[in-house]
Amino acid sequence: MDILTFVSKIIESLVWPATTIWVIFLVREQLPEIARSLKSIKYKDFEMTFEREVKDAAAEVKAALSAWDAAARPGFLFGATSSQHTTAVSHYSQSAAMLEAWLMVESAAADFAAKLQPDSAPKHPSPLKLKETLVKAGIFDRRQAEAFDALRKIRNQLVHVMNAQFSEDTVADYLASAEAMAMYITEQANKLP
Repeated sequence: MDILTFVSKIIESLVWPATTIWVIFLVREQLPEIARSLKSIKYKDFEMTFEREVKDAAAEVKAALSAWDAAARPGFLFGATSSQHTTAVSHYSQSAAMLEAWLMVESAAADFAAKLQPDSAPKHPSPLKLKETLVKAGIFDRRQAEAFDALRKIRNQLVHVMNAQFSEDTVADYLASAEAMAMYITEQANKLP
């Protein structure tokens, strides 16, 4: 083996490891986000991540609405509300039931915005604009706005997963959280003149 062949073989064996290390070095700041998106490629891992996010969002909504539950609705049991419609839909499609539950939240927020500003409310406001309107009106504090965002982000993830299957508890947590949020917003809208 001559020296040129030897050098070329060494370079050939080192190219892929060196390239991999170089790419990792270039994207090192984005690695947590990349790792998170890679989890979504593996269906089972993504499902577990999704379920954890739903549990976290449910806890966030429960904490954000706890004062309203106790003061405005004596006897209200968080999680005990589940409309017959969304429960029936969940037997056929969990994803559809969760999307229906989000639509209740978005619809309640849009109704509030339209009632607050009947002449200037956009016909199809984005969820972020709706959240902004609720914050400006004093309906949402920081924690409630974060809970609204948590439900919205789960909805966004949900529309990108085809035929996903979730545990009954996960679906029930999302339905209860979304329905409680929608109920809270509706009650605040009913207080408007």
